[in-house]
Amino acid sequence: MATVNQLVSGLSNLATESKRRHADIKTNCDSLLANLKQYPPTASISEISPNHRNDLIIPFIKAVKTGNAKAVTISIPVIHQLIVTRLVPLDRLDELLEGLKEASNLAVDIQLRILQCLPTLMQTYGAHVKGDTLINLLRICSSLTTSNKPTVVINTASAMLQQVFSNVFDEERANHNKENPEKESTHSVTVAEGATLEIPQTSYESFEIFQDLCHLIENEKPTYLKDFAHIKTTSILEIVENVIATHKKLFNEREELSYLLRVKLIPSLLRILSSTIKSFPLVTRTMRVILVLLSSQLNNLEIESEVILSFLNHILLNEPTEEENVPWEKILVLELYKGLFSDFNVIKSIFEKYDNDEKKKDVIQELNSILITYLQNNSILTPNQSLKQPLGPLYISKSSSHMKISILDHLDKMEPPHSIPATYPIYLTFNILLLYSEGIANFVQNLSSNSNPTTLEADVEFTNFFIEASYPNISSLFELFIYYDMDNESFHLLVRSLQRFTHSTGLLGLGELRDGLLMIISKAIIKSEESKDRANGSSLQEQGLQLLAFGESLVESLTSIQPVGQENSHGTDGEPQSSRQSMESTLVHIRNFNSRHITCVRALANLGVSLGSTLGDSWKIIWMTFQWCDFFVYGADTLNSNKTKATDDSTAKLTSQDYANLESSKKKLIESVNDFPTESFKELLNSLIELSDQVLSGQEIKFGSKEATLVPCPYNKSFYLSNIISVCSVNPNKYLINDDSIWKMWCEYIIRLGTQRTMNYNTRIHVVQAFNTLIQHITSQGFNTDINEIIARTASKSLNGINSFLNGILNLGVPKELLVLNCETEIHHLCLSTLYELIDKYEVHYKNSWNIVFEILDTPFKTTSWYNEDKNLREKMRLLIDSSFRTLKLILDEFMSTLPFSQLKLLIDTLHNFCSQTFDLNTSFSSVSYFWLISDSLKLRITEAGETTLHAEKLSKVATESQLISLIGSTNDDTDKENYVYYIALDIYLLSTLVKLSLDQRDQVRDGSIQTFFQIIDVHGSYLSSSSMWDLVYKVVLQPVLLDLKVDLKDAKYHKKEWLESFGLILSGIISIFNKFMMDFDSIGHIYDKWEVLIKYFDHLLSFKWLDLNMKIFRSFQDLLLPFTKLDASENTKNTDEDRIKKLLFDFWVHVPVEYDFINPQNQNSAAALMECFPALYKITSDRLSEDDVKIIILLINKCARYPLLPEGNQLDDKRPTKLQKSTIDNLRLIQIADKEIESQVIQQLSGMTIYPFGIKKRIEQKLDGNKAIISKYKIPSFVAISHLSTQLLKEKLENFSDFGLLLKDKGAAKIIRSLLEIISKKFVGIVSESKPLWVEANEILVLLIRQIIAQAKESVLDEDLWNLIMKSVVICLEDRSNIEEGKLEEVENIKIEQYNQLTDLVLPKLLESNNEVLIDGYLKSVYENSFLYAFDHVDESIIDSLGGSELYIGDGVITSLTNYDFNNSFGSTKPIERFSNQHTRFRCLQELIHYSVSPVNLTLNGISQKYLLCRISFCLRRFISEERLLFLCPISRLQEQEVVAVLRGWISVEWTEANGANARKLHRLLVQMVRFASRVRGLDGLMEKALK
Repeated sequence: MATVNQLVSGLSNLATESKRRHADIKTNCDSLLANLKQYPPTASISEISPNHRNDLIIPFIKAVKTGNAKAVTISIPVIHQLIVTRLVPLDRLDELLEGLKEASNLAVDIQLRILQCLPTLMQTYGAHVKGDTLINLLRICSSLTTSNKPTVVINTASAMLQQVFSNVFDEERANHNKENPEKESTHSVTVAEGATLEIPQTSYESFEIFQDLCHLIENEKPTYLKDFAHIKTTSILEIVENVIATHKKLFNEREELSYLLRVKLIPSLLRILSSTIKSFPLVTRTMRVILVLLSSQLNNLEIESEVILSFLNHILLNEPTEEENVPWEKILVLELYKGLFSDFNVIKSIFEKYDNDEKKKDVIQELNSILITYLQNNSILTPNQSLKQPLGPLYISKSSSHMKISILDHLDKMEPPHSIPATYPIYLTFNILLLYSEGIANFVQNLSSNSNPTTLEADVEFTNFFIEASYPNISSLFELFIYYDMDNESFHLLVRSLQRFTHSTGLLGLGELRDGLLMIISKAIIKSEESKDRANGSSLQEQGLQLLAFGESLVESLTSIQPVGQENSHGTDGEPQSSRQSMESTLVHIRNFNSRHITCVRALANLGVSLGSTLGDSWKIIWMTFQWCDFFVYGADTLNSNKTKATDDSTAKLTSQDYANLESSKKKLIESVNDFPTESFKELLNSLIELSDQVLSGQEIKFGSKEATLVPCPYNKSFYLSNIISVCSVNPNKYLINDDSIWKMWCEYIIRLGTQRTMNYNTRIHVVQAFNTLIQHITSQGFNTDINEIIARTASKSLNGINSFLNGILNLGVPKELLVLNCETEIHHLCLSTLYELIDKYEVHYKNSWNIVFEILDTPFKTTSWYNEDKNLREKMRLLIDSSFRTLKLILDEFMSTLPFSQLKLLIDTLHNFCSQTFDLNTSFSSVSYFWLISDSLKLRITEAGETTLHAEKLSKVATESQLISLIGSTNDDTDKENYVYYIALDIYLLSTLVKLSLDQRDQVRDGSIQTFFQIIDVHGSYLSSSSMWDLVYKVVLQPVLLDLKVDLKDAKYHKKEWLESFGLILSGIISIFNKFMMDFDSIGHIYDKWEVLIKYFDHLLSFKWLDLNMKIFRSFQDLLLPFTKLDASENTKNTDEDRIKKLLFDFWVHVPVEYDFINPQNQNSAAALMECFPALYKITSDRLSEDDVKIIILLINKCARYPLLPEGNQLDDKRPTKLQKSTIDNLRLIQIADKEIESQVIQQLSGMTIYPFGIKKRIEQKLDGNKAIISKYKIPSFVAISHLSTQLLKEKLENFSDFGLLLKDKGAAKIIRSLLEIISKKFVGIVSESKPLWVEANEILVLLIRQIIAQAKESVLDEDLWNLIMKSVVICLEDRSNIEEGKLEEVENIKIEQYNQLTDLVLPKLLESNNEVLIDGYLKSVYENSFLYAFDHVDESIIDSLGGSELYIGDGVITSLTNYDFNNSFGSTKPIERFSNQHTRFRCLQELIHYSVSPVNLTLNGISQKYLLCRISFCLRRFISEERLLFLCPISRLQEQEVVAVLRGWISVEWTEANGANARKLHRLLVQMVRFASRVRGLDGLMEKALK
């Protein structure tokens, strides 16, 4: 601590030095000395009062500014003391620093003294050294780092700069960590593109300073550190490294600083690295900064870190320049990576940030991949072909490949070191790999020992993913290094690291990765050098002829040789092609084994011990490796027959210790098996068996991936077999008879050898023969014992062995080669022959195993698809089936009577398979005949057993085949089943099995099975009937199969023509069953349901829409109806099953869909057959038909009658109806029920059918209009004949119908009249050959109907619509029709007049009685309109049009216009009159009109007729006058003369009513005009005279 005395001394010395040049300094010193006299000399200067201390620094500041070296030398120590005691006022700091800045240009000792003061100043006044003060301080330091300064000053100043910058950020960190920071002014800074952040002053200062440091790296002018002296870039990089390294947390937390790292620093670093001129100091320091950034700032530099790592990887991959003797830059990158990998947490963070994110780049994986590429491209060491001791001067070792000081730490060097070991880059990579694997291993170990239960699962999941992601590259690195030259220490470290890494993957359950690492060790053990002969055969290597491909050069790789029995690509005998034989003789294998192999073997054994319980199938890697090891150490065994030579030129080079270690490892591995769980032991044993299969049978099974494949050694094939024998020879009894699992494993192992298709023919046959001999030996020994359990096991295992062997062949699928198929067929024969011998010798011991026997007999049917293509192959299959059938016939012929009940069902199932096979038709027929044999046996047993009530009760509970099967197999005791119920059940099961053959595609087999089935039914029917078993037969046999036949006739495999006969047999058989056994409606339960299913079956068959089948269905339906027609109809069966069934039959018939088929018009034959069923159906249902039932019947008949096409051929329906049309008429004629409403419906239907030639035909033509294909091929019916026959039947029905009031009530009469009127109006002839035209017959019916209607009208009032139809019937007789032949006009007109007379006689009195003026007027209007004899001329038409034509030339207006007609203004017309054809009718109408006008019978009739008569006379007279005026003396037409005479006579005879008198008087005008023409017509003058009076 400085004292007052020291301060006084300093002031005194300064006063003395400055008294001559700087008086002001001396004055200040004297003043201070005076003030200090009041303080004790020994007192601390800190005790000076504030009044005196503030001025203490002033003289010293002035002194350092003078440039006087002595004054400065005196002042600096005192200034330092004042700084330490904080006696420098804050407002004097800047002034002090300015003085020190000026003094820094003086001597070196002064510069060093100044540099000593500055750290103290920062430490004491750190919180206040900011802003300009800090800048001034930094200027001093930077000015002292210039190149013109001594080295000691530069170094000291540089260190000071680092400390100052560090203190700045220390101060920032302190402020940042304060809980309650002081409020400061804030500044806005950019932290991202378009984003700013408000930060306090202190933070802003550190931000600006660090930004200027980044500027200085780029040689840019600083923005905050103004007038800053130049500092070397290397110093700046050291400062940046120091700042970031000592303030990691601050940079992670401060967003603005992170921004500078991203935007400023990282680009600068990358520019330095990418510079074409490489400066060792710059690059070294840049690498160090990058290492710090990657280790601490990863969270804020995600993208930048990825870019940096990619850039570093790029440096590693760059090709070295010619001037670059030592790749120091790449080594720096490797050292940087080693620094990263030394801390596993850093690598873990990088992986979590990048590789663990699917959206980001796999940085760690890429880094590892780059290391591999670097080794491959830059390593001076070449991987050996196999493990060996280093022979040359270059190899990996700590002593020769290591540098004591890494290049990254050479900060004092301007050039890279020249003494870099050549293997140093490889050694660095080697250490990176070790650090990486050890880091993973330690992390996994910590998980298992110090795990946190809450995070364990997540940690394990992450670790698994981490290892899985890095595995490909890490495993590749291990595989590279294991073959590099290195000393023993390094090799042991590598193997130990590989072992630990493998163990870690195993602990984590990464089986595939673990296996890959095991494969690396295994490959290293197995891999051997090639002989000279082989080396010379490089052309063969280029061709890629490989047997055991593993990596680059596995033993026996690139060779075409295969183990004995292994199938090559051109044959099955295991022999190579002759073209390759010359190659094979040159290929050899050298056994080269040394202590390093033993090291790997020990590692592999240790892994087997530690991971053995989890290896599973991966045991194969260890066993195959030990097999190769056995070959390399001990040579080939006696089974080696491979043509590839295994030379003894170079044997294993092992010491006795190596042998001891090898045996110890093997022993240790085997002993460890005892500690495995049972399942693990079985997995180990299973691996041995599979490997033995491979080497002995030549299976093309390889373990591993495409990149690394491991196969067994082909030279010591007995290795696995000897181990299996050793394991299985412990206790044969345990494995063969009593232990099922070991028996199964051993049995399957032996069977696999015989079922290997890659083995040659003789070998497989030999294996099978040995197997059969073994089976026979086991049975001979097992059946000779008295122990029942042994006998049972022997019987079961012997049959199961044969069955398993055959199934093993079957499961292989179809052989691709004929030789293999022939071999397996022979094997199948041998097995079946063995079975035949066993059955023949020991059938008594197999009484409980017939199910397996029948399963074996069924095996040929599992291979039927193998033999379908070739005729010769089918013959072999036929022989195979015949061989199996031989055993079945032995059972049927010799043991049928002794077979226990439990085997009969199996026998039936097996027999069914022989029936359904398609290779031997004779066998199928023979098999069908054996159903007779079994049924006879069952019939005998049923007869002997006898029926009991208990048995019937059991059977009554069975409803399905599955229940029947359950009943048959309900007990294992055959003695309990030797009774009636079970034999009946079996009999029914036999029928259900036989009936399934009804779906067989071969018509002979199908029809034969159907016939056999119904014959057995016929024979056994009495037993079933008496036992009331028909219900069960129906449920199990008929309903699920025959009545639910799953046949898709749309499928091409169902040939319709052949199936038609089968359907006929089925239908006739079923109908026979129902007619025989299903007519007892009182005894058979649920009989209605059975009939309902039958009808549904008919419906199902109809859904096929097959015309020929439909015909059979309807004929069968007719046969089904016949028994009902013979039942006693006197019994009242209402509400009984019989009645319901009849209703069911009726519903089926009426709901049969009748569809119009425009493709096949013969479909109407099916409809005709349907119609032909109606008579029988009507007979049994007529007394129960309701009105609704008849409606449905009529609808169906109507649809059939309207069928839109004629049958094929020349048949027409204009002379006689089609078959279908006739059946509809017959069915309508048949309906004769007392119910008048039903009869009314029939009559109305007939009336509708009478007009089919009009409406229906027209609709058909419209529908087919444009369809030329149908019109050209088929004919549309005319419906002439059916219309005529319907009309005749209608007349017949009406003549016998008594309740016409019902027709009036339901308006049926109106419907009939409309139909008749349409026929009459069209003058429809109908059938030409008939005596009367159809319209004439319609007239007769109309008269008949109207007569009855008029008669009914006495009791009821006719509605207006009916009156209109009746009146239309009358007036239609008056209408002219031009469609009548010329020669028949008079005849037709006479008929119509006669019809008119009859109708008017009937209708007119009733009409007049009703006095319906509207109807009377309508009638008279029609008479009036038909009274005109010729057509109007243009004058008449113009008069009518002038009046609007509304009343059709009727009324006062017409009379007035005609009577007032001015003849002088018109010359009339010279056109001849246009006569109407029906002159008789029209004269009759004119007479009728005059008659009604004269007759006073009815005033209404009289008045209306006079009105029409006046109009009629007016038209006649006007036309007569006009014609006469024009003709002058020429004669007028005779028709007009007759007309005018007739009307004048009528005029004279009429007594005009008062209402018509005025109009009558108007006619006098015309009469006056006629006077001058009266003489021209005979008799007209006399009539004129009377008229005028």
